[in-house]
Amino acid sequence: RTLAFSAPALDGAISGAISITAGAATQLTITTQPSVTSASGVALAQQPALQVRDAAGNAVSLSGFTVTAVIATGGGTLGGATSVVTNASGVATFGGLFISGTTGDRTLNFSSSAMAGATSSTITLTPGAATQLTITTQPSATAASGAAFAQQPVMQLRDAAGNAVAQLGTVVTAAIATGGGALGGTITAITNASGAAAFFDLTIAGSVGDQTLNFSAPALAGATSGKITLTVSAATQLTITTQPSATAASGVAFAQQPVMQLRDAGGLAVSQAGVVVTAAIASGTGT
Repeated sequence: RTLAFSAPALDGAISGAISITAGAATQLTITTQPSVTSASGVALAQQPALQVRDAAGNAVSLSGFTVTAVIATGGGTLGGATSVVTNASGVATFGGLFISGTTGDRTLNFSSSAMAGATSSTITLTPGAATQLTITTQPSATAASGAAFAQQPVMQLRDAAGNAVAQLGTVVTAAIATGGGALGGTITAITNASGAAAFFDLTIAGSVGDQTLNFSAPALAGATSGKITLTVSAATQLTITTQPSATAASGVAFAQQPVMQLRDAGGLAVSQAGVVVTAAIASGTGT
């Protein structure tokens, strides 16, 4: 700069050159904004950079100042190296920052001691990579042995923050987790374009009592269903609980008379009165 000096009725004077340098550091400004969109849990493709400046906005070459990033609005968790140190030019460049949380808008705040901070522009958080399965529709709380559940389970792919992940073609497999028995029907389901996998004909055949199901997919954390109480289904068969005598005199009542039991398809005893059971000679001759 130069300065001009004047007074009434006098010739003025011009100073020699004055070289202006940056003043004391008073503020941070963002020279590189973080990415405008980012997947939850994934490092921002464009990492933020900050510049130390004086009150007039001049860049201040000041090294060794720690600049810290925090989430200003939107909630969630900020991960990666959340604090960096300015270089000799007064620039603080972040690397590996990521936000984990529910989808939606966020802003970041950057601060350093004794300086005015800066707030980023909006970052829109999208779902990250699928890491887990969750149950959106539980299987029926009660089910008859061998009969398809009235309410079939539906699974959803989600990222680490619980956001639904739209991913087609992931195979989800069902298995009995506790309670024993045999799982029937189509035990695999494939996710649709929304990342949902719906089962349609699952059954459990086994003894009465409580069961749970486990659902799994490669490289994902699985999920376990709520309790399914297995009950007896409709009678489909007869079984002999007491055999007739192994030897018997012709025309004389068996010393040990046969006893039959109604059972369902899974072999469970069915409590049902009034069913007529008829005996006949199956092999051999006689009356």
